[in-house]
Order: sequence, then structure tokens, then C-alpha cells
Amino acid sequence: MNSTLTITGLLLMMMFTSACVTQERYADPLATMTDRMASHGVRRVAAQQAYDELGFSPAHVKALHRLVWDRGYPHAQRKYAIDRLIEHDEAAFHEILQRRIVLLHNWDTLNYVFDWGVKRQWPNFIRTVVRSYARPAHGMRDDERSEHTTIERINPDKTVQQSVFEVFADSDDSVSHKQQVAAWTLLSRISTQDELLRMISAAPAITPLAVDLKAAASELSVLPRNSEGVLWLAYLRGAEQAGFWQSAAAQLLRLSPAQQRGMQLRHLPVLLAMGDDAMSRTRAAMFASVDTMVSPSEHHYKGAAYDGAPADYPQRLAHWRDELTWPDLAVMWILCKALRDRDVVASLFAQAGRDLTDTSTEHGGIIDVHNGRFLAIAYPPFMRTSDRKFIPSDKMVRHMYTALAHYHFHAQEQRNSDYAGPGRGDRELANRLNPNCVVFTFIDANRLNVDYYQPGGAVVDLGTVYR
Repeated sequence: MNSTLTITGLLLMMMFTSACVTQERYADPLATMTDRMASHGVRRVAAQQAYDELGFSPAHVKALHRLVWDRGYPHAQRKYAIDRLIEHDEAAFHEILQRRIVLLHNWDTLNYVFDWGVKRQWPNFIRTVVRSYARPAHGMRDDERSEHTTIERINPDKTVQQSVFEVFADSDDSVSHKQQVAAWTLLSRISTQDELLRMISAAPAITPLAVDLKAAASELSVLPRNSEGVLWLAYLRGAEQAGFWQSAAAQLLRLSPAQQRGMQLRHLPVLLAMGDDAMSRTRAAMFASVDTMVSPSEHHYKGAAYDGAPADYPQRLAHWRDELTWPDLAVMWILCKALRDRDVVASLFAQAGRDLTDTSTEHGGIIDVHNGRFLAIAYPPFMRTSDRKFIPSDKMVRHMYTALAHYHFHAQEQRNSDYAGPGRGDRELANRLNPNCVVFTFIDANRLNVDYYQPGGAVVDLGTVYR
């Protein structure tokens, strides 16, 4: 009897608790369902309340989109929001997904929308998948990624490369520029140089990107590899840079195939600053010239660790001997020449001094040559966020397209040798914007260490300059 009463009492308690939960109501369910600090259970109840009370009102739809695209929400909540938005207007959700796919970083969520797109056969869904695939995924091979499998599911009778090429070629002129650039970025990553040249030749010249790439391939044999490189190429193809383009093309004709190997847009300004003797050197001779200028100097091989980069990484020229191309060595050669100019060095120390007293940002600029004279031209940052970061302005980036190198300082204090070299953020910027880069680090009041770094990871300590 007592046992029966106990069971009855528990059942009544469970029913009462359940009733309390189901009767829970929030004054503002939209605010609660999007509150990252609330528990998942509370947000789930609030989401159901919002659906029951508001239906697909504009405010509710806006909150659902926030769950999908904003950072900080778990996959289960994103999945719920995706289902609701597709229930509301499937075509509209896919249209927005095409523009915003790059905002999704969670693989579970990406796989979920990929499954939706394939099963529902969303029109031109492959373009959306290509935009996602164009993003790098560290630690994962390209053929292991969900996008690879998804493209194979969409076009089972074609290779992934063929499918991506069709997006890039845009034969019916219906692909957006961002989708076409994404396709080119992906092709650049999964194809050889010869394959890229064949694809450019086969692509119809009906879009500005295809026209620019055909010109770059035929006149310079230089191809950009990502979206920033595409912007760089478009700038050089502008009417104002016609003289630069023609001069660079003429200089390239003077180089042997071995010298041209690995040529990128960032190397072109260096060619225009080189004399006949330097242009005629073989790769081995150019390496020897750089080594002669670099080896006798004072070096500081400590890495920049304050942003999470390794404390020590290879910075010796000899370490990169087999990886540096003739154009890479030409960059270092011209930079060593520039840093023997006393006016340039004096300007750099003056700028480093201003950086030392300015704790709102790092300082930086452009190394260029004008009428045979080397210059270190300072640029204000785009914005001031940290004493350990320099954010370049659009104006500086445009100048960078025709200049020798971008530079910034590690001048947080005058004895800063522990941070001599590019940090992780510096190298990420190099990989994104593709320039030749230099970081100057205070060793003491009268010494600046010089580290050259470039897209792809090579870092070479070029020595030390003195006040």
C-alpha cells in the first residue's frame, strides 16, 4: 500500500512538473531564444513559443536567421532554425545561403545544408558549395572535405575539377562574380599550373575575370591564386597602370624559363627596379649574392610568440635554399640594397620611434623606388585596435600592388628582441594579401632587426640595420 502511494505521488509530481514546463512563457521569446547565455532547454522552449505566438512574422524570421548566421550558437539550434526557414520559404533560404555560406564554419551545420541542397535539388546549388569549398580548411585534405563529396553527388558523371571549372567558365554569364572568383580560387588550389593554363584557354572571354586571367597568362605567365590576387590583377589591368603592365611584360621576356619559375604578381615591381647585371644572374648566382649581403650581418632568430606563434621557427637563409625561387631571391636582393640607403634607414628609425610612443597601433608602410631612389613611405592604419597589430588601409594596399614590399614594426619597446620576426597574424596577412613583407624589430635604441617573409611561410632574417 505504501509502495503504491509512493508511486502515485511520484507520478503526480512528474505531471505537475511537466505542466509547469509546458506553461512556461517568456515576455520576449525572441530575445530569449537568441540569448547565448540561456540554457539550451530554455532557448528551445522560447523558440517554440515564438513559433506558436508569432508564426513567421518578420521579427521571428529575422531571429531565425540570426541563429543560423551569427557566431556562438550550437548546431542543434542552427538546425532547428534552418528547418523553420525552409518551412517558411525554401527558395528564399537558398538564395540567402548562396550569399552567406561563408559565414558557416560548423561542419555539422554545413553538412546539414549540403544534404538539404542535394536532396531538394536546389537550382545551381553547386555554386554555393564551391564558395564554401574555396575556403581553406587547415588540417584537412581537399579530397576529404564534405564539399568534395557533395559536388560528386550533384554531378556524379564529372570530376570535381570539371564541375568547378564549369562554375568558373560561366558560359551562360549567370554566375555571380564572387562565385566565379571562388571557383578560380579553388581551381588554383586543386590544379597544376599547366591545368590552369589549359582551363583559362578553354574559358570563354565573357567576364572581366576571364579576360584578365587570359591576359595575365598570355602576357605575363603569372596567375593570381586567391580573391586578393584577383583584385591585384584587376588593378594592374586598369588604364592607369598600362605603363606598369607593359614594362613588366617586357622585363619578363628577358628572363629564362628557370628564372620565371614561381613568378607571382608581387614579384613584378622588383623586376622593374633591377639592373641588367642582376637580371642576368642564375638562381644559384642570385642566392650567392643574397647570402653575401646577409651572412656577415648581426641576426636575431627569436620568433614572435606574443600572438601564439612558435617561439622559434626557421629564419636562416640556408634553411630555405631549396624552396626560394629566383623571383623570391630577387626580392631579398633588392631589399638588402634598399636597406643600405642611409636615408631609408633614417626614415625607418624615425617611424619606429613614433611607433614606440603610440600604444594604439603598430606602424607600417611601403618600401618603394622612385626615379632610382629607395623610399620608406609610412601609412596610417585603417583602424587602431592594438599595439600589437597593424591594419593596412585600402590606399596602402593599392600602393603595395606596384611597390617593392610592405613593412611594419615591432616597436612595443626598444629592447624587443624576443619578438624579432613575423607573428602568426603577420603571416596570415601575407597569405591573404600576397605581398612581399618585412618586419623591423627594435633590438635597442640604435638597432633594428630585419625579417623578410612572404606568402607560403618562408621567413628569412636579413640582418640588422643601425641608426
